[in-house]
Amino acid sequence: MGKYSLIVVAGLVFTFGYIASNLNQIGEYFSDDLVAHYERAEARLAANSAAHMALAVLADSSTW
Repeated sequence: MGKYSLIVVAGLVFTFGYIASNLNQIGEYFSDDLVAHYERAEARLAANSAAHMALAVLADSSTW
C-alpha cells in the first residue's frame, strides 16, 4: 500500500501542477488581451476628443 500511495500522490501533485500552470498561462493571455483592448479604446477616445476640440475651435474662429 505504501508504494501505491506514493505513486497516487505523485500523480496528483503532477496533475495539479500542470493544471495550475495552464490556468496561469490562460490568465496571462486574458490580461494581455484586456490591456490591449483598453489601450485601443483609450487611443480611440483621445483621437475623438482631439477632433472634437479642433472642430470647436474651428467653429469659433474661421481663421484657425
